[in-house]
Amino acid sequence: MVPAYNEAENLPILVSEIRKALSPASLTYEILLVDDASTDASPGVMDRLAAANDYVRVIRHERNLGQSAALATAFERIRAPVVITLDANLQNDPDDIPRLLDQLEDCDVVCGIRAKRQDKRSRNSVFWGGGRWRRSGLRWARGSSLVRY
Repeated sequence: MVPAYNEAENLPILVSEIRKALSPASLTYEILLVDDASTDASPGVMDRLAAANDYVRVIRHERNLGQSAALATAFERIRAPVVITLDANLQNDPDDIPRLLDQLEDCDVVCGIRAKRQDKRSRNSVFWGGGRWRRSGLRWARGSSLVRY
């Protein structure tokens, strides 16, 4: 599932990269694009991708609700037993999907971590601090680390 807001240029690339990453595995899959009320050409691009590819489906928000709401909408409408989320900004590599799926044999949940973010420094520091706090709280609550190396 891919939440998207004003990602017209990235969407065709992302859909193509997902297809290339999953084709060798001969998997049945669906790409669920959630348009979070984009104001650029994203809605038309999504419609063309869905028309050209039977594995692409589009859901639209009437107003911009944010990434969390877009993910919640997608989780409500997803059809598959396994769900992978990707950002539409091309910072998640679809080539990692088969590796994530392989890890599901031993786990109920698999999470990838971007080691080299491409966000602005101010955004990185906000997320680093918030993520550090959340991980600390979760480690304390669970009594263990969440990251398996």
